[in-house]
Amino acid sequence: MVIRDADDGDAVRLWRSLGFRVLATVPEAFDHAEHGPVGLHVMFLDLRVPR
Repeated sequence: MVIRDADDGDAVRLWRSLGFRVLATVPEAFDHAEHGPVGLHVMFLDLRVPR
């Protein structure tokens, strides 16, 4: 899972609430139409772990 705008707190909170965790943040990796270069999060969910 990749969230293209790491500054999108609502999206990050949603995915974290579903069990995803941030593996890495890549600064200025995505050129957002309104905000210019923004970071992205690489997120992970281990499906082997029962929820």
